[in-house]
Amino acid sequence: MEGVDENEDGMFVLPSGVETEAPGLSGVPEEDINCRCRVGYRIDGLEPELRRARNPVTGKTEVITYQTYRDYFGQFGEEGRKQYVARITED
Repeated sequence: MEGVDENEDGMFVLPSGVETEAPGLSGVPEEDINCRCRVGYRIDGLEPELRRARNPVTGKTEVITYQTYRDYFGQFGEEGRKQYVARITED
């Protein structure tokens, strides 16, 4: 759902066709469980320049240049993905 804007009714339309007011609020378990979507805001048409993100290799939160989740996570490659998955599943 990255980069998806709300429709004229203020709703987000998920790939399945379900409409929701915000991420994780559709009431459909298949859509809400493990949803990592978030709402971002544009003010006067301006996109954000910075954001906080957890580094999948170090586990520390960093302030980074705004980019899509796919771009951010992709820079760590397969090894970063494995380390991240190992970290979140060990709890």
